Amino acid sequence: MSDQINLTSQERQSIYEKVTRYYSTDKQIDVAIEELSELIKVLAKRNRYEQFIDFERDLIDECADVLVMVEQIIFLFDIHQPIQNRIDFKLDRLLKRIIQDKIKNTKRDKELKNIYDNMIQKNQKD
Repeated sequence: MSDQINLTSQERQSIYEKVTRYYSTDKQIDVAIEELSELIKVLAKRNRYEQFIDFERDLIDECADVLVMVEQIIFLFDIHQPIQNRIDFKLDRLLKRIIQDKIKNTKRDKELKNIYDNMIQKNQKD
């Protein structure tokens, strides 16, 4: 039996609607908290796994559970667009940080190279 099921956005939306009608918002929030804690446990124990494949299997399973619950919460509170806007903002900020770090590291690398070159020159004179 294959795990491969390709649902469309509309099919997912329909499932979330059914889930919302069947379970309460509070119940789904509790389940989301449980799923988040299970992912945290897998990540916290990552170095204890004897086989990477076991870690990867558990990681995939728990990430999928968390993503399903996050999508449900987004649906429950109708916050898809504000979430997308915030994700775009945070990704843009992250990219800017990386650029700034590269600039700082480049300057630092040049400074370290100058210090190293000066040490080499001094040692050659001695």
